Amino acid sequence: MKKERFYKIAVVLLILINIGCLAFMWFSRPSHPPKPGEHNIAKHLGLTGDNKSKVDKMEKVHHIDKRKLIDKDLELHNELYKVIGTDQNADSLLNAIAASKKEIEMMTFDYFDDIANYCNEVQKAELRRFVHQAFEQMRPGMRPRY
Repeated sequence: MKKERFYKIAVVLLILINIGCLAFMWFSRPSHPPKPGEHNIAKHLGLTGDNKSKVDKMEKVHHIDKRKLIDKDLELHNELYKVIGTDQNADSLLNAIAASKKEIEMMTFDYFDDIANYCNEVQKAELRRFVHQAFEQMRPGMRPRY
């Protein structure tokens, strides 16, 4: 009789622990980062009215234009790696890649700088925090050892 009661209590406890673990995993899961073009920076900064609509339009155009530049950069890299093992000089491709990177960086800087024109001082501080956080996420993690 005592063994039967013990097993019933043990089963109930194990079920409760499993339910607790599942609930913990479900409610504490991290949010997924937005896909490119889906992040609403105007909402994040608390912009409203005309400023919000202008920044939303700027964001859409920026993501479209940046995607084109990234695709161009990828094509240049593909061309560069095709030169490996040949006698062809890669200097012109390297210069084109450097110019492409510069264009992407300038475009991104100008985009955030333009957004700052629609922000008050508190929003500008949040914009700087947002950019810094995005920059930190772009840093590579632990490098693999070869």
